Amino acid sequence: MRIQEHPLLGQGDRYIDKWEAFFAGLIEGGLSWAFDACGHHYLNLSAMVLNARECRAMEEAHGRVVVLYNEMLALVRKFPELLCDLGIPEPLHRLCLRDDIAALTAYGRFDWMVGADGEPKLLEFNAETPGGILEATSAQRLITCEYPGFLDPNADTASRVLDSLANSVTVQGGNSLSSPVAVIGFLDDPEERAILHYIAQAYGNSFVGDIRTLEVGPEGATVGGRWAELIYSHYSVEWMAKDRGGAAMMAALESGVVRLVNPPKTLIAHSKALPAVAWIARDRLSAAAQEAIDRHLPRTAFEREALMDSITFEKPLHGREGRGIRKLEPREPGSSGFGDVVYQEGVSVTALEFPTVRNGRVVREPLFPTIGTFCIARQPGVMGEFGGYFTRLGPDVIGAANVRWVPTLVEK
Repeated sequence: MRIQEHPLLGQGDRYIDKWEAFFAGLIEGGLSWAFDACGHHYLNLSAMVLNARECRAMEEAHGRVVVLYNEMLALVRKFPELLCDLGIPEPLHRLCLRDDIAALTAYGRFDWMVGADGEPKLLEFNAETPGGILEATSAQRLITCEYPGFLDPNADTASRVLDSLANSVTVQGGNSLSSPVAVIGFLDDPEERAILHYIAQAYGNSFVGDIRTLEVGPEGATVGGRWAELIYSHYSVEWMAKDRGGAAMMAALESGVVRLVNPPKTLIAHSKALPAVAWIARDRLSAAAQEAIDRHLPRTAFEREALMDSITFEKPLHGREGRGIRKLEPREPGSSGFGDVVYQEGVSVTALEFPTVRNGRVVREPLFPTIGTFCIARQPGVMGEFGGYFTRLGPDVIGAANVRWVPTLVEK
């Protein structure tokens, strides 16, 4: 993989004018994270380029890990006591094991690093509310015309994701709804608001509402005073269970008067402890699942002592988008709260020199690429077809601070 610099990079105002021309519409539409906290461009015109072999390796790794995760879902159903190890709140256990909800993720995202051995290594799975969809579709579509000599692997990502979301409504009985699908989150956050409006496109009959106006009772739920039988929530059901009024929401989900597009069982796949359980249960799994573990899962454990001699990342069980992760040097102790975090062995990764634009100046610096592969389910009960790429580069191997997004292209 390599960085393909935009031809106008280094030409001062010409590059800035091009950048503003591309992204002005997106920024006005809510994509306000065009800059990071340090003034760097988060959105970039330069691109990450994979060759055909690297692209094939990423998509094959995605497929292997999907096999593994499907087997792990079945294992958790067989041994439901594992839900405690996965950090899933007890009020959600019955809902996670219900037979009448298909085991799917409307859309999620695997995040990868490519190790020094050339193998993609799985960092985590964001199963419920992954970001990056606007960058991977709207922003990438604008930029690919600047690179006619390359293929766009995200050419149909938008339709794939929206088809998957629409299918999930059908699976949840959405064809018989008497009220619109409610797409909810925090509307005073411009980034989240933009994502919610994007997702609402999947549903012909829908409205966008604020999570803080959600009211739940024995007869169902309302959002801003409007009835909502089926909800897509950018606010995790895990958090709902712990909130005031969580008991009423759990009862409504149990009775079926309220349904979620991403059902509670998506928390199983989302848990950062699932790879630790996979390592423990390795010998119980199929040869294909064992291959996925050996090739693509960094060793992950519940106790720091198991990886004490390695650079290790301490991760919250239900962290999202790289937040809350702490890097530990060899022999550095971890947190004392057992059961709240897991430990993942660090991946040896080569940094790429990237031309960061800061306040109109180009500064080249070594950054580490994280490659996301969207995971969708366009057929009932299937998790999860490859849906496209979302690539970020940052100063740390894992982390959410000071990252840059780049379009992902493939050599012809």
